[in-house]
Amino acid sequence: FLSPSAQHAQSGQRRLPAPRLAPALLCLTLLGTALPTLAQGDFEYVVRPGDNPWNITERYLKSINYWPRILRYNNILEPTAIAPGTRLRLPTSWLRTEAASARVVDVRGSVEHEVNGRAQALVAGMLLEAGSLIRTHDDSSLALQFPDGSRSLISANSELLVSELQRLTASGAQQLRIELKRGQIENTVQPARSGGSRYTIETPAAVAAVRGTEFRVATGDRHMRTETLSGEVALRNGRGETRLPAATGAHANAGEGPGKAVRLLPAPDVDALPTTIDRVPFRLPITPIEGASHYRTQIAPLQGFTVLESDRVADDASALGSAHLADGRYRLRMRAIDSLGLEGLSAER
Repeated sequence: FLSPSAQHAQSGQRRLPAPRLAPALLCLTLLGTALPTLAQGDFEYVVRPGDNPWNITERYLKSINYWPRILRYNNILEPTAIAPGTRLRLPTSWLRTEAASARVVDVRGSVEHEVNGRAQALVAGMLLEAGSLIRTHDDSSLALQFPDGSRSLISANSELLVSELQRLTASGAQQLRIELKRGQIENTVQPARSGGSRYTIETPAAVAAVRGTEFRVATGDRHMRTETLSGEVALRNGRGETRLPAATGAHANAGEGPGKAVRLLPAPDVDALPTTIDRVPFRLPITPIEGASHYRTQIAPLQGFTVLESDRVADDASALGSAHLADGRYRLRMRAIDSLGLEGLSAER
């Protein structure tokens, strides 16, 4: 309860109507997602009969001492007179969390991770927690799967830190933060099923934040590019924000606001490529795409792009393959790269 002096100090705040139910109780129910009007990082709860600020705080917040903050944050003067249906906001930073782990789905080539200064080679099936520093080397790649089913494919010569990986005790919502120091990462993020889910990739130039989408991020030398394949990505830094809907991309440089969204190049036509290739390395011509300056060819196991067996960039309209491919069946993916370095939509074969 606020003291009379505190109530007087906040006399300009709106008083909520008292509920008609006799018990002076309230219940805060977690919604599926936060509304766009909420502040960044807020949960939204709906008030229902049957609970009070103290036991809600005890269940979901970091300390019982947080209950007065609920009232102040929502401009509530009378905690015993909150009408059912009232929407209350709670910053996610107040909520209790539990540690979570990422699973190594597959590894190709030399990949290591470092925790507390100790390096160790990564192998499929390993679990990684927050604090893991991951490095991929030449002709290597790594696939990670997170608790909510989201996946990241980390390309060769990349370095990243899993700086935050946890779940909110109240809802099980996943909160993931990756610091991409160099290299490229391709992400398939599951739509948020509960409020408070967060998936962000930080670089020296900007941060890419999503709720459920497929997107790519690459960084190096204080420069970043992001391409959205489905859904929407918010690309932001201290100088501004750019929204990237599907099939668009943008650049960001450290110290500058993110650039404008640019339409990605269409997927190449790969129907004319042969179904059998009997010699490696290979360079196979495709129909050029207007505006393309380079073409990327990625080759993965037949079951899908969990890891990369080959990742090559050609300076002409060609599909390019590595000399290290063994006999077998593979899946090929190609995309065009524009003059700004943004990689377009992919075609698969």
